[in-house]
Amino acid sequence: MTCSKNSPFPTYLRNSILVCSIATVLAVSISLVTAYGFSRNRHFRGRQVLLILVICTQLFPFVILITPLYATFFRLGLINNHLSLVISYTATNLPFAIYMLLGYLDTIPRDLDEAARIDGANTLQIIWSIILPVAWPGVVTVAVYAFVSAWDEFLFAMTLMTSDENKTVPVGLAGFFGEYTTQWNLVMTASVVSTLPTLILFMLVQRKLVSDLAAGAVK
Repeated sequence: MTCSKNSPFPTYLRNSILVCSIATVLAVSISLVTAYGFSRNRHFRGRQVLLILVICTQLFPFVILITPLYATFFRLGLINNHLSLVISYTATNLPFAIYMLLGYLDTIPRDLDEAARIDGANTLQIIWSIILPVAWPGVVTVAVYAFVSAWDEFLFAMTLMTSDENKTVPVGLAGFFGEYTTQWNLVMTASVVSTLPTLILFMLVQRKLVSDLAAGAVK
């Protein structure tokens, strides 16, 4: 891999942004709906068992999932397909996202839900129009966590993306370290560029997040 205007690093950057953005949106959406169900339906059979299972999935090292995931995606023809990374990142981020949003939604009064139902709103309308604006700080926190977690992930990306044009930033950076030489100029440049998306993300949400948290504390 040489230092030239034809460097594949922009492709790695584009792949990471695409995969991480889709995985973050899916993880936040699924976890918000799931956490709402757990929060508002406290007495359905098996609730505690399901919550324990969600929490216990965080105890397993993800490295043990590599072989079964690779075999499954190989049978589905998803090796070297970004959909396999989107599925993997969404699934691995869901337990923490559900657990975190559940604690946040439990603090939101149910009177808001009941008032919306009286007005004829269905569950999805309540989540979108009532719960989401109130739970915005928690949702943003989960989104930032999911994006950064997916952005920094290396093992799944290295295993599932074997072709150069499908690699993500962490795997691409590893390619700059050769067996006998290391292209430090490319490593330093690519490392700085790779931090920009997460830095921009924090800059965009920081002010809104802090203001919403402060407003919630005053209330």
